[in-house]
Amino acid sequence: MKRELGLTEETFLIANIGQICLRKGQDVAATAIARLVTQFPDLHLLFVGERHSQKSESIEYEQSLREPFLQAGIEDHLHFTGFRMEINRILNEIDLLVHTAHQEPLGRVLLESAASGCPIVATTAGGTREILGHNLSGILLPPGDVDLLEYTLAELIPDAYRQTQLGQEALHQMEQKFSISDSAAGLRAIWERLL
Repeated sequence: MKRELGLTEETFLIANIGQICLRKGQDVAATAIARLVTQFPDLHLLFVGERHSQKSESIEYEQSLREPFLQAGIEDHLHFTGFRMEINRILNEIDLLVHTAHQEPLGRVLLESAASGCPIVATTAGGTREILGHNLSGILLPPGDVDLLEYTLAELIPDAYRQTQLGQEALHQMEQKFSISDSAAGLRAIWERLL
């Protein structure tokens, strides 16, 4: 991914993965991360996903994600890939996933990220707390708090040991809470009740 984007190996690549829309809170990620580029010159933000809505407010929202970077003159630190199929590969190449949703029933990308051992900073929206334990397998923040996200990332970006801890614990939790055998048994029980 870094080679594809023309970035060096030293780049610290944060990704936000999901449909680009207001409920996903990507504006919070864009603002917080743009503020940190001066402190961390190798920091880049990657948006993976596309906007589906053709409403003018949705189009304007997507365009607004560029504003913090344009205003700071650091637009080369922001990347949009559009829709991608190879999320598993991307998760193994990024340094951190930031999931800033305001609403999220149960974020599949959080499950995928945890299963890949990728460190995660996410909001407490919806079912996120069913997947991640705060300060154990991820760092969980209230939705919409740009300042807190900025502070959290400023502490986490230089701390490689903490990132590794979070990623390893996330993977461990996936193996414990969402094992294939448990999922298969749960599906079988549902089908047996229905049939």
